[in-house]
Amino acid sequence: MRNIFNCCRLLLKQITISIKGYTRIMADESAQENLRALERLMNEFFSPATSNDRKRKIEELLNNFSQQKDSWQYCLLFIQQTTNEYVTMYALSVLETIINKQWHGMPTESKKVVRESIVNHLVKSHSRLPAFIVNKMAKLNVDIARHDWPHFYHDFLTNVLQLMQQPELAGLGLVLLQTTSEEMAQPREDLSISRKEELKGLLLESMPKILSSLCSVLDGILEKHRLLLSTTPPPSPTRHTGSLISTPNQHTGASFHTTNIFQSPINKPEAGNSLMPFDKSSHMLCTQALTCLGHLFSWIPLSTMITSNLLNTIFSFAAFGCESHHTVSTSSQGQSLGMLAMCCINELLNKNCVPADFESYLLQLFQQTFYLLKKLTKGTKKNLENLDSSFLDKFTEFIQLFVNNHLRRFESNPNFPVLEFLSLLFEYTFKPSSTDEFFACLNIWQIFIDYIKSQTRDRTSKYSSMEKYFDGIMALVRELLNKVQFKHNAEQLEELDSESLDDDGMTEMQIFISHCNDTLIPIAELVLNDVIQLVDQLFNENLQLYLNLEVFLNDPRQHTPQVASKVHHCLKDLCALMQTSARMVEYFSGSAFEDKFAQTERSIKRVAELAIYNEKMKFYSRHYTSEMVKKLVPDLIDVYAHTLATLKAYTPWIAQYYIESYHKEKGRDQCASLVTTIINCAASTVDHTWTVQLIHSILVTVRPVYLYDVPSVQQLYSKVTQGYASSLPSKTSNMLLSCLSSYLILRWPALPDSEQKWEMRTANHSAYISSLQSQFLQLKDLSSLTSNSSTAFQAKEVVLKALPSLHELIMSVNEEPKKTKDIMYNSTKEYIQLSLQLFSVYISQPDVLEKIVEFFLVLIRSLRVQMGVTVTQQTIQTFIDLFTKERIMEILNQENQTAYRIIESFLKMLELIVQEQAAAFKALLPNIISICMEHVYPLVAPKPSPEIKMTLYEVLFEILDKNWKFFYKSPVIYSFGDVKPSEPLSHQPEFIAILHAFGQSFLQSDISVFRHNLEALEKLHKKWKLYQKTIFVETMMSQFLNVLLQVLVVRSHDLLQEDIVNAVYNMASVDFALFYNKFIPAFLQEVNTIDYHRKKH
Repeated sequence: MRNIFNCCRLLLKQITISIKGYTRIMADESAQENLRALERLMNEFFSPATSNDRKRKIEELLNNFSQQKDSWQYCLLFIQQTTNEYVTMYALSVLETIINKQWHGMPTESKKVVRESIVNHLVKSHSRLPAFIVNKMAKLNVDIARHDWPHFYHDFLTNVLQLMQQPELAGLGLVLLQTTSEEMAQPREDLSISRKEELKGLLLESMPKILSSLCSVLDGILEKHRLLLSTTPPPSPTRHTGSLISTPNQHTGASFHTTNIFQSPINKPEAGNSLMPFDKSSHMLCTQALTCLGHLFSWIPLSTMITSNLLNTIFSFAAFGCESHHTVSTSSQGQSLGMLAMCCINELLNKNCVPADFESYLLQLFQQTFYLLKKLTKGTKKNLENLDSSFLDKFTEFIQLFVNNHLRRFESNPNFPVLEFLSLLFEYTFKPSSTDEFFACLNIWQIFIDYIKSQTRDRTSKYSSMEKYFDGIMALVRELLNKVQFKHNAEQLEELDSESLDDDGMTEMQIFISHCNDTLIPIAELVLNDVIQLVDQLFNENLQLYLNLEVFLNDPRQHTPQVASKVHHCLKDLCALMQTSARMVEYFSGSAFEDKFAQTERSIKRVAELAIYNEKMKFYSRHYTSEMVKKLVPDLIDVYAHTLATLKAYTPWIAQYYIESYHKEKGRDQCASLVTTIINCAASTVDHTWTVQLIHSILVTVRPVYLYDVPSVQQLYSKVTQGYASSLPSKTSNMLLSCLSSYLILRWPALPDSEQKWEMRTANHSAYISSLQSQFLQLKDLSSLTSNSSTAFQAKEVVLKALPSLHELIMSVNEEPKKTKDIMYNSTKEYIQLSLQLFSVYISQPDVLEKIVEFFLVLIRSLRVQMGVTVTQQTIQTFIDLFTKERIMEILNQENQTAYRIIESFLKMLELIVQEQAAAFKALLPNIISICMEHVYPLVAPKPSPEIKMTLYEVLFEILDKNWKFFYKSPVIYSFGDVKPSEPLSHQPEFIAILHAFGQSFLQSDISVFRHNLEALEKLHKKWKLYQKTIFVETMMSQFLNVLLQVLVVRSHDLLQEDIVNAVYNMASVDFALFYNKFIPAFLQEVNTIDYHRKKH
């Protein structure tokens, strides 16, 4: 069946229907003969043996038939008499085109025949027709109603509701009602705004009847199958006098409580295993009715038309989702209905605007759903594992919507005990059957914590105190900490992958711990001391075990699976707790520095001592003979890495400690001892990325004045200048080289300029760069490179090594003060000149050329002030001279990423230059425009791929925006109403060519380029009144309006519809009379995709 449907869709795509040129192909044949002929054609078309030429001829025949004036009469006959699904779909497609494009021009009697024939055939034959044909015919009927209801089709909705009341036709009525909701609540663009509003208003007027009919269908099925669920709301909580009862002691420290407000809202005994199974037709009707309700709830407003009885009925079905597989023989059916019922409920909760008269219904809705929550949390984890995951997803979504949209509305309601709800949520959070469901629950807690924080900040709120939630919040903290510890959660944690990385470079284990910390850390902001105390206690327990690790390693008798497992868990838990500790550092610095100083100092010293212990024992690099111990090596490496990463997280606090101790002359020695201890640990073994990251943080973030004289740092400089960094991964090596450079030239904190020792540091930095680039500097003899290709090839490796290194060094000072940049330029200018000379040597080698262009891009971006106007101009002129049209064509014809990056970097360089205001740079503007419009644009514009285009258009925008006076020498401001004389425009061909390039981009499908260029035009108009310029109005306005309106008509860029409409309005507002009286009529005359009726309106 699916293949048939796909084939029909293919046919419908290939058939081109026109309303002009009538040609009969079967005028002399009887209707039955026509039908047989059409069936043969359709079967032949979809036959695998039919050639493409023959298919095109068949398409032509079918197209000719569809163009006949009375083709609709044949189509009505065909759908009633044929059993061929191809023919039926073809006939329906012809009718659909007639209804949507020719309906208003048809005689009234003809419309009545079409309408009644479709409805009668649906009613008579829907049970034997495939679903896709029933849906298609239902849509045709609704399409007719979109045009005629209620004026010429007054009984449309009445007929639909009557169908729903007849058991054998209820399914068809639901199909029609669902289609009505889909097609009329948010109609397509082929209706006028007034008609759309009329249809929606008519549906809302009839909504009480519609909802009542749906409720009757669902209630009827419940009664038929004796589903013993209540249709009355739960008793009012105000009548309960029972005392609070504790939740089951299933989670350590759980401190929320529940009352009997969440007892069953059912006034009959629960059915349990006595639930009757659904027959196929009943299940289908329930599915249709709930799906239809869900769509209606997605757009109707909250009001009393959504009755208490309807809510009870929906919750009766929602309760099916709570029945596990072993409870109900047809649980998969029941759970699917439960999921659909929850979809309906969630649609209601999605609405944040709640009328006052609906709040009581909303409270009833919450009470009933939380009864289901209690039912879900009553059993074991196994019970949840037996439930449909889609139902649980929807149920979790409900809780999230409640907390996010409605908690503040009901927190103070005496009929809604929020603590009891939180208790159930706590139980539900730590019982899910999958990690994703657990993460979804954590997101709910994050929303709740944000709410508590907002209440706490609002000192006028009587709910701002944490006392109300303290016990429960701390229970949540304890449970989250247990979740990330193997000691308490080994079964789940062992299942997580701790090796494979995702796109963000994280393992499943890291993601799990990160999600738990994402919830725990915001809580720490509210109860920081209590959280610190818990984390420290757990950390110390694991640390003591780790400090005794040597005993285990040296005693073969302990190398048993049981002991090794305990050690494995200890090491993993130590790492997890260090991650949590590192995430809390943000609450120790800034304004909290003084208050939290003692706690923080103890914590960081403890981690520093652990780092010293790691460095001393070197557990992670020993050679072990025991297989049990070998398996622990990855864990030992993790402890080492996490220790250094935790110290890195503390560096902002250390930086503040350094500044505070310097100003107050208190604790200087202690701070220096701490910093020296950390840098010694890191600098002694520079062989891993995490080590270099820590060194980078200390040298760049803290930057104490005495660090250069520390022996381990001196040794590090010596090792690096001797080539040690080349043994590290490229990214790590560049980070190390960069931070050593930055320490020499960044301003030392807390010191006045007179104590910065700039002269000495400049000399040290120059010597440092010289040592790093000694091999590169040996290439100064260009004659040997240009005359000897083998020498150039041998030097290539040196160039490819030197340029990325210089690139990173210069990029590291991009945001730094002038003095730092001055030192960097002074140290590198010799290498800059050499790199420019190498340009011509390696112009034909893309891998080297890419590095050269990228290097000069970052150079101009970071140090163009230091280079000066003359040097910068000479550099750009060299690039312009070498990047000829032929050279650019040669590069782009390679069609690989390296080629694209070369040209993109070159264009970005030009973009920086056109933004400059110096006269020397303005002299380059004609050449830059020529390169962009004559060399690059013709090569990239025809290609559908977005490579380079965005960068090119950004350059063109900057040319106009930053160089407007290059085109308009002396802008004149006219008073409102004055007639603007022709404005003098210089470089008119270039100006027009650039704007035409923008216009051509609107004819292509790339939405990102379209958005960028539309925004660019709007910015130019806002700043320079582009649309009002004479040249634009006279030569370009109509073209831009035409292409933008065409895009709106064909709906190819619907995501940008609002932006396009704004642009069209701004262009039209230059002369509304001209737009409405001349342009719009001419445009409509040319557009064939809009029918006459819509053009008329």
